[in-house]
Amino acid sequence: MIELKLTGHEQRIDLVKQTLEQIRKYDMVHQCSIASMNLEILKEAKQMESQIETVYITPCCTLMIMELTTSTDTVLRPRPLPQKW
Repeated sequence: MIELKLTGHEQRIDLVKQTLEQIRKYDMVHQCSIASMNLEILKEAKQMESQIETVYITPCCTLMIMELTTSTDTVLRPRPLPQKW
């Protein structure tokens, strides 16, 4: 899982693009997921690479999987916490 966070010193689109370039370079699209607390980052990642899994990090202690089927269609599906949690 690769978490993307904006610091204010980069462009959001550049961060997503550069990250996806590295994931593709090493042929890891099906082994990686992109996580973020920023929904726009996840939407851009899904638009640029529809096969990448995206994870929306929420401010509470719940893990969520985010499926983005189009740029305007968002579906949230809860993922159970691990047994050791």
